[in-house]
Amino acid sequence: MLILKGCLERLAYRGVIRYSYAIYAAIGSTLTLVGRLIPAMAAAFNVGYDAYSPFYLISTLCHLITVFSAGVFVESLGTRRFYRLGLWLAAAGCGIMVLAPQWAWIVAGFSVFQIGFAFLAVGLNTVVIDARPESRSQALTYLHLFYSIGAVVGPLFSHMLTNWSGQWMTPFLVIGILFALLGLMLPLFEFPARNQPVERQTFSWQSMRILLSPVVLFLALTTSLYVGSEQGISVWMYTYLVEHHNAADLFGAALNSLFWAGLTLGRLFSGKFNARLGNANALVLFIACATISLTFGLFTNAVWLVVVSFFLSGLSFSGTFPSLLAFGSEVAPSHSAAVNGILLAAASIGSSTLPALMGHIAENVSIRSALLTAYGTTLALLISVLVVWLLYKRTLNQSQELRKQEI
Repeated sequence: MLILKGCLERLAYRGVIRYSYAIYAAIGSTLTLVGRLIPAMAAAFNVGYDAYSPFYLISTLCHLITVFSAGVFVESLGTRRFYRLGLWLAAAGCGIMVLAPQWAWIVAGFSVFQIGFAFLAVGLNTVVIDARPESRSQALTYLHLFYSIGAVVGPLFSHMLTNWSGQWMTPFLVIGILFALLGLMLPLFEFPARNQPVERQTFSWQSMRILLSPVVLFLALTTSLYVGSEQGISVWMYTYLVEHHNAADLFGAALNSLFWAGLTLGRLFSGKFNARLGNANALVLFIACATISLTFGLFTNAVWLVVVSFFLSGLSFSGTFPSLLAFGSEVAPSHSAAVNGILLAAASIGSSTLPALMGHIAENVSIRSALLTAYGTTLALLISVLVVWLLYKRTLNQSQELRKQEI
C-alpha cells in the first residue's frame, strides 16, 4: 500500500509540474506580446512612449510588494492558494486591459496582472524546487524553458491576432481566456502534502544573517540587473528595429521572437553547463557571452549582424535566471523559499525600472539611446556577477579552513 501511495503521489506531482509549465508559457507569452503592442497601444490612447514609464513603474511596484511578501508566506499558505489567486488575477488584469476606456485603466489592468504573476512566480518556482531538490538547476531550467517558449510565440501570436481582428486588444482577450481556463483546471490536480499549508516558521537572528549576507545581497543586485537588461531589451527591441533600422512590422516581431528562441534553445542545454561548471562559474560564462554579443549588435548598422547578435545574446542569457535561483538555494538551502522571494523581488525591481527608464529615454532622446542604456546595465551586470563569484569563493575557502581547524 505504501508503494502504491508513493507511485500515485509521484504521478500527481508530475501532473502539477506539467500544469506549471503551461502556466509559465502563458506568462511568457503575455509579457513579450506587450512589447510588440507598444506602438499600437500608444497610438490608440494618444500617448507618447514616456507614458510607459508609469505603466512599468506602477505595475511592477505592485508585483514587487506582492512577490516580496509572498516569498515569506508561501510556506504557511501553501502553493495551491498561490496558483488560484495568481491565475484569476492574471485573467482579470487582461480583461481590464481589453475593456480599458483610458490609459489609466491600461496601467491598472497590467498592475492587476503583475500581482497575479507575482503569486504564480513564487508558487511555480517553489513547487519545482521542492520537486527536484537534488537537481534544482536543471528543474528550474526546464520551468523557464517553457516561459521562453511562450515568449517566442508571444510577438508572432500578437502580430497574427491584431492583423486578423484589426484590434490591438485581441491578444489580451485570448490570453485572458487562457488564464481563466487554467484557473478552472486547478481542482483537477493534487498537490503533494508537503506543499499544503504548514505551521508558520519563524526566523532566527542566524537566519536573518544568512538572508542579509553579502553573497545574497549581491546575488539580488545581479538578479535585478539581469532581469532589467533582459526585459528592457525584449520590450523595446521591436520598436528599435522598426524605427531605428526601418525594419518591417513582421520582421520586427519575428526578430523579437528570435531573441526568445535563443533563450529557449539555450535552456535545453544550459543545465548541462551548470552540472559541469557549477552555478557560480556558469553564471559568469553566460553573462560574459551575452555582453560580447550585445556589443556587436548595438554598434553596427548591418541588419544581419543585429539579427545574429540578438539571437546570440538570447542564447547566452538562457541559463542565467534559473542559475541565479538555483545558486540562491545553494547558498542558503535551509531558507530556499525566503531567498527565492528575495531574488524574485529583486527581479521585479529590475523589470520595472529599466523598461520604464528606457521608455522615457526613447521619447525624449532616441530609441537607440534607450537600447544603449540596456547595454550599460549589462556591463554593470557583468561586474556584479564577478563580485558574487569572488564572495562565494571566499566563503567556500573560509568554510574549508574552519573544517580543517575542527579536524
